Amino acid sequence: MDKDIISDENFDFKKAFEESLVEYHENTVIKAKVEQIVNDTIFLNFGYKAEAKLLTSEFTKLPKIGDEIEVYLVRLEGRNGEPIVSKKRVENIKDKMELRKIKSEDKFIKGMVTDVNKSGAFVTFKSLTGFIPLYIFDITQVNLEDFKNKEIGYYVEKVIEPSGDHDKNRKQKEEFIGNRKRYVINSKRYNKDIFFDEKQPGDVVEGVVKNITDFGAFIDIDGVDALLRFKDISWYRFNNINDVLKENQKVKVVILNVNKSKKKCSVGLKQLQEDPWNKFANEYKVDDVIVGNVVSLMPYGAFIRIIEGVEGLLHISDMSWIKKINNPSELLKVGQNLELKIIKIDQENKKISLSLKHLLDNPWEKAKDKYKVGTKIKGKIKDITSFGCFIELEEGIDALLHIDDVSWIETIKNPNDYFKIDQEIEAVVINCDAEKTKIKVGIKQLEEDPWKILKDKYNKGDIIKCKILEVDDTKGVFVEVIDKLKSLIPINHLGIEKKYDINVNLRNDFKVGDEIEVLITLIDYKTRKINLSLKDLMKLKEREHVKEFLHDANEDSVYTLSDSINLKNKKK
Repeated sequence: MDKDIISDENFDFKKAFEESLVEYHENTVIKAKVEQIVNDTIFLNFGYKAEAKLLTSEFTKLPKIGDEIEVYLVRLEGRNGEPIVSKKRVENIKDKMELRKIKSEDKFIKGMVTDVNKSGAFVTFKSLTGFIPLYIFDITQVNLEDFKNKEIGYYVEKVIEPSGDHDKNRKQKEEFIGNRKRYVINSKRYNKDIFFDEKQPGDVVEGVVKNITDFGAFIDIDGVDALLRFKDISWYRFNNINDVLKENQKVKVVILNVNKSKKKCSVGLKQLQEDPWNKFANEYKVDDVIVGNVVSLMPYGAFIRIIEGVEGLLHISDMSWIKKINNPSELLKVGQNLELKIIKIDQENKKISLSLKHLLDNPWEKAKDKYKVGTKIKGKIKDITSFGCFIELEEGIDALLHIDDVSWIETIKNPNDYFKIDQEIEAVVINCDAEKTKIKVGIKQLEEDPWKILKDKYNKGDIIKCKILEVDDTKGVFVEVIDKLKSLIPINHLGIEKKYDINVNLRNDFKVGDEIEVLITLIDYKTRKINLSLKDLMKLKEREHVKEFLHDANEDSVYTLSDSINLKNKKK
């Protein structure tokens, strides 16, 4: 008897009967048992009269003989009379069920970008292919090609259900619509909250240079825009931020300040390197002589590089003892090396003051002995101002001649009326402050103060003789009281006549060079004011004459009526 013929003894009639009653419906999920695997084909038995087949390429991990798997029954009978099943369709159904749940719970998922076009990007979720339109791909304009073959996060906007219509000409069928833009927004918000909850000053983080401004740069740190100020980029001098940083450049920075309430953060780049100031502070001190390099010139001075990352200021006032430097470019140029002295170190503000002139002899140290008060000097006028003149005593040492120190008796209003540049004059030192580099000289001090002479010689009420210097028809007569001291006698004080009558005969009665007697009616040495009057002198003499007359009459006998008559007769 043939061994392949099933005998009545080993045939399970009950099982065969039950299987014959099973109804199989197309487009449903069924269970099938792996009967055998031949080359790249897996044979499946699900109780139907014919076995179904699957290619091994549908499996990531091959099943074993006897394993039960789920497949999708597409057709009970294909062209060859065999059932057509699909393992991928089962995975699609399960994946879609999972996708619907994810959408209902509003969770995000991650998938690979498989392809892009001008309208958007194709992404995967397990066995499914979805599409993310360009307008909801990002919050900014991006190049989709940069995301190809990369994993991205997104939310599910819509799960596309099968309509029953199959477009065979379509190369790729979307089974859901994704939204990456919402994922980016939520991620930034989430990352921002975590950042400000966790990060502290001193933490080192990595970010990307987002954009560069005049005052620094903004660094994107997981969605947080941190400010990197210009002064925190480098210990070393640079003129243009673009020489140090580029947009989209990855950088490590240290957090300097975190404001949780305002969601603001500042970071530093140079703080990751050793502060060169520490090296300077350990190696240099005040009065040290250094060789520095001129790195920049400003109207007020020059910045000198002492060591890499540390610069000092050479102020314009510390460039020379004897030369007046109007602009540092007159003396220095960028790139020049020169020897300088450290005159001040401000540790707190990290500032250094340098000096060129302190390496040279200071002429002012000898000036205090050379130009003592009372010393007569000769010099040329170097500059004329509204308040006086500057006299060059020697190279680097100028003295001020103030308008108040030009004359004892004249008021100088405009020095240009009396002096000229390069005019040589003689004067006397009246003050010398070498520490403040100031010397004052005077011309009038070369002679004795005429007011002092006047004070010793005259008082109010004295009658003096004066020489007529000038006759002015409107003002009166100018006279010389003593040598170089003149005063005005107003017209109304030139006689006892009326002012008009005096004015008419003014030039006949008063001649330049003549001497006249006048009365001092006022003399004030504090205000240096003296008033003279011819009129008051004449009145004074009249009073004295009357007084003398009355005095002589009193000495005679009593004046009688007959005396009066005799006097009248004599007049006849």
